[in-house]
Amino acid sequence: MRKPLGQMGRTIAAPLLHAVTLFSLLFVAFILALPETVNAQIWVSSLFILTPGAQTETAACGTYAIDPTTGATLASAADYDTFLASCSVTPSDGTPVITSAQCPGGANGSALNFPSGNPLGMCAITFQPKNDVTYTLNSTHALTFNVDPYGTQCGQYDYSVCLSDPLGYYSMSPGAADPWPPMPTFPTDTASIEVDESCTQRGGTCTPQDIPSEYCGSTVTIFGITICTGTIIGAPPFWDLAQTSAQFSCNLPTNETTAFQGWDNADTQPSLGLWEQTDTDTNGDSFSGYQVQETSPTVGVDTCYFYDPNLPGNAPTTGITGGNWTIGNNNTWGPDKVGWKTAGVAYFRANNRVPCHATVYQQMQFYCTADNFWHNYGPVNTLQITITATTVSSERAGVTDTRRY
Repeated sequence: MRKPLGQMGRTIAAPLLHAVTLFSLLFVAFILALPETVNAQIWVSSLFILTPGAQTETAACGTYAIDPTTGATLASAADYDTFLASCSVTPSDGTPVITSAQCPGGANGSALNFPSGNPLGMCAITFQPKNDVTYTLNSTHALTFNVDPYGTQCGQYDYSVCLSDPLGYYSMSPGAADPWPPMPTFPTDTASIEVDESCTQRGGTCTPQDIPSEYCGSTVTIFGITICTGTIIGAPPFWDLAQTSAQFSCNLPTNETTAFQGWDNADTQPSLGLWEQTDTDTNGDSFSGYQVQETSPTVGVDTCYFYDPNLPGNAPTTGITGGNWTIGNNNTWGPDKVGWKTAGVAYFRANNRVPCHATVYQQMQFYCTADNFWHNYGPVNTLQITITATTVSSERAGVTDTRRY
């Protein structure tokens, strides 16, 4: 889709974005996801983000000691050794759960296999979403404790290891029927969730503590000396913090037809062709009210252009102008104006450039409210405008109309 701009109706290609790594995109998405809560120390997140190129979706989960507002590393990064996160994606159509080599533990696997780091532990899964399928991202989050220096006394038996828990996330009652407090869950039906995970939510002590890796379960006293006869495994090197889940579903058009609607006489630009599009899918869904836009997937060719020192800002027409439309009640949108304005046609004729043409390429995108990203849909369209001494032609997606002008 192309809307000519400028005094002579030339189009200007949108500037290309600098390439960035997926990690950088995910990291920015994490720290900008939601505002922080005062005094929060550790965050857990699940989110879906569109992969660069607008072709695939990436599900990501993270556990981190980073201020989401500023991106600054917090004190809890020094309090704990590493932060761990792992996730899996479950499609609603009954197809197998989606995992990746980066997430060997899956959403409910061993924390020892989770991707980990400090101040950020993150796991990501990239997949190709299907229409009318809801994807649920299930994530598990954990941290690992720092080991206290050798010789630290915290009540352990048989020289068992002491672990440092400065914020008091750990809680375990050896004498209880179920000594481990339940792990909190934070689900959402939106495409992202971020929780300020506190020791209170985790059921911890919320006070600094050194904890033994073993507790004495039974004792015997001989000659006044108490001896431990049975130990209970206490704190593991890692501690499960929470589980999060998010959902994503985006139904894109799978087919687009284009129809010529005449020339732009209403705006006194009879050299511009008007095109109306209809978007559909195999289920007959309504796309009314959704937004579509055009982007330039590649550089086109303009044989009409020539360098004119009297127009130093002039440039060849090699890309679309970046139009945006709202789909109507009958799944149609437009008009997409393809052509040069009358001033441009007169200019090229006066400078003996005709016959000539410009060919540009257009990728349509659909705004998905589930993840707030633009998604590519449909094939790359070819747009062509042709000028002769007596006619102009407008072409979109293989359909052409020509008039005397």
